[in-house]
Amino acid sequence: MLKSIATIAISIAVAAMALFATLMPASAAECKKYEYTVPAGVTLLGEKELLATFTGNTLDAFSGGGYMRYFDPNGTTIFQFTSNRRTTHGKWRVCGEVLVMDHTENPFGKILERLVSDAGNGKFSLYDLSGKHLATRPVVKGKGF
Repeated sequence: MLKSIATIAISIAVAAMALFATLMPASAAECKKYEYTVPAGVTLLGEKELLATFTGNTLDAFSGGGYMRYFDPNGTTIFQFTSNRRTTHGKWRVCGEVLVMDHTENPFGKILERLVSDAGNGKFSLYDLSGKHLATRPVVKGKGF
C-alpha cells in the first residue's frame, strides 16, 4: 500500500514537472536571436504574456483567415482549415517576444515567426518581423474546435 502511494506521488510529481516545463520559455538551443522591428506605437507581448495568452488556447481566424490554431501546452499546434475541416499538426514555442510556429511537417512547409500585441477585447494583433500588421484575431480559451 505504501509502495503504491509512493509510486502515485512520484508519478504526480513527474507529470507536474513535465507540465511546468511546457509552460517555460523555449531553451536557447531552440531559439535563435531574432531581429525585428517594433511597429510604431505598439507594445508587444513579452515571453510570459505570450505563454499565458496562447498556452492551451486557440487562435480563431475562421472569420477572415480560414483556419483555427490550437496551441497545446505540450508544444504542438493543431491547425484546422475552415474549407474542409482538415487538421494538420506543427510545433510552437516562444522566443523572447517572438511567437514561433513550425509548420515544416504540414502543408505550409515553413516556419512562421510573429510579433503579437494585445488589441483589447480578447483580440490580438499579429505582425511579421518587419513590423507589418498582418491580422487581428481573437484568442479563445481552450480548444476551440
